[in-house]
This record gives sequence, C-alpha cells and structure tokens, in this order.
Amino acid sequence: MAEAHVHKYQKVKLGRSKLPAYRCMLPDCNHYVYPEFLEGKYCICYICNETFIITPYATRLKRPHCDTCVAKGEKKKVETEPIEPGEKTTNELLVNFRERFNL
Repeated sequence: MAEAHVHKYQKVKLGRSKLPAYRCMLPDCNHYVYPEFLEGKYCICYICNETFIITPYATRLKRPHCDTCVAKGEKKKVETEPIEPGEKTTNELLVNFRERFNL
C-alpha cells in the first residue's frame, strides 16, 4: 500500500477531450483530481515547498502556490543606472548610425 503524503499538483489535460485535471508530480504517485474537488485540500507549494490549503485562486494556476508566495511575487521595479553627462543615449546612437550609413 502506498504511503500517505501531501500531493504536489500540476495542471494537466486528460484524454482526447483535453479535460483539465491536476496530477501529483511526486515520484511514485499516480494521483489525479479534477479542479472542482481540489479547493480546500492540502498541497505542497511550488515556490517555498511548504504545505498550504488550496484556495480558489490557486485552482486557476498551472502550478499552485501559497498566498504567501503570491504576495512575494509582486512585480519588482527594475532599477536603471542614471546616464552620465557625455554618454550617448540609444536614440543618439541610432541617429548617428542612420546618418553614417545613409538610412
């Protein structure tokens, strides 16, 4: 008999009709479940590997992750280095290239 464990789900499509289902991705586990029955079940987060209870939001994801990791995933602003005086910008380089090659 298989040992009881918490599943780590990934969304897959089953059969010719391509019905959505979730499959446990742990080795030696062949568990499948439909999304309607998944909400409220325990699952392993794909990001932090902690156990969490699946929410309605998590059932829409291909690889469900916990609410803590959802909050961490907010878009980060990319910091750019300021252009020093005397450096040419991309537009200036493009204009010089076009003038040089008569484009």
